[in-house]
Amino acid sequence: MDSPAGDPQKVHQKGQSPRWIAATAVENVLAKRVHADTVLDTLIGKHSLAEQDRSLTTELTYGTLRWLKRLDWVFENLYKGNFRRIPGMVRRVAEVGLYQILFLDKIPNYAAVHEAVKAAKTAGGAYWGGVVNAVLRNVIRNPDCLKPPLLVEDPLLSISIQWSHPEWLVRKWIRQFGVERTVSLCAANNTVPAFSMRVNRMKTDAEHVLKELAKNDIAASTSSWHDDFLIVQKPMRSVRTDLFTKGWFTIQDESAGFVPKLLDPKPGDAILDMTAAPGGKSTAIAELTGDQATVVSSDRHWPRVRQIVENKNRLGLRNVYPVVANASLPITIPMDKVLLDAPCSGIGILRKHPEIRWKRSPEEITGLVSLQKRLLESAARALKPGGILVYSTCTVLPEENGEGIQKFIKSHPEFAIEDARSFVNSRVVTEKGWIETWPDIHGMDGSFAVRMKKAR
Repeated sequence: MDSPAGDPQKVHQKGQSPRWIAATAVENVLAKRVHADTVLDTLIGKHSLAEQDRSLTTELTYGTLRWLKRLDWVFENLYKGNFRRIPGMVRRVAEVGLYQILFLDKIPNYAAVHEAVKAAKTAGGAYWGGVVNAVLRNVIRNPDCLKPPLLVEDPLLSISIQWSHPEWLVRKWIRQFGVERTVSLCAANNTVPAFSMRVNRMKTDAEHVLKELAKNDIAASTSSWHDDFLIVQKPMRSVRTDLFTKGWFTIQDESAGFVPKLLDPKPGDAILDMTAAPGGKSTAIAELTGDQATVVSSDRHWPRVRQIVENKNRLGLRNVYPVVANASLPITIPMDKVLLDAPCSGIGILRKHPEIRWKRSPEEITGLVSLQKRLLESAARALKPGGILVYSTCTVLPEENGEGIQKFIKSHPEFAIEDARSFVNSRVVTEKGWIETWPDIHGMDGSFAVRMKKAR
């Protein structure tokens, strides 16, 4: 019989424990509509952690979120009671402990068990400390006792558990790609990515930034996709040097670097960037034109527009004009070019934001598709005859990407797709002429972008 959770015990040291902070971060991320990086920045900022503990906290948080379904499958099969009745923080503490034992080899198992049991007692009392102790020790004694179902027996359940993805998403990909490609894609989503930075060509160049990063003991290399991007293996937090403050670079994925180039901005262009916060693509557009285009960078919420202001000021750009505006409402001054980087499911960025897979549902995707359609209509109205419209997302779901664009073109014969090969590397361009990037094929975030011209 299940025992009710005891009252949480106040332990002074719990605020300093990377395991406790990680469990708290996972609980907050899953309970609220927030990203892990935001939660982590807040929690880590409240505690005086050594750099090693900061790194461990980050690793435990992201690793637990990444492998959550597999961890819960192990826990549920080893726990004899009602899994759904386990108190939230007890469950998170156990998940973090399981992640340490199953995926990390630098932390001794006895230390992982000791810390997890102590934290479980803090979260739920002595009974739940005993439960967590029993489960973790069972895993240590027989680590292969709970292997996922074989792929040949049940591909859906096997992939979902083995690679920790929701079943609705795995089912969709099996139907679209088949089993082998689905395994490849899910495996790539669970890799820890390097991150990339876009060098601000208005202030410096890639070679100079490489040398300055080396002085800070930060190893970087040039991108094979963009001559103004660098690849860094260290965590993003360690690269926020004075070079960032000086506006020498912007942290941006390589996949996003194709979008401004697809727009092909020119000096003198009047450009609207809809739903633009935090301004990564707006500032890239300005940099490509030598800050000689007029870039109206809009978002509907002032705190997000403030991010655009901060970024354009940091980069030293004058002709980016942040505005608070509802993208669904008509604009009165037609623009030469419009970028709609549409709100989307984010299924393309699961490497960097593993929590997204647990926050999306098929029903939510349907609602996003409707929003994207409305925003496309607004973007079309904002464009001059003969103008260029670029639509982009950070998802790989066809209903948010190519399927939606084909429907738009069918209902708007005045628009025609222009082949992206004329503007970007052909290796990321499909036979239909639009951009698709994939983590398992291109080693970057999954994304989509298409360039359309409006008839005169």
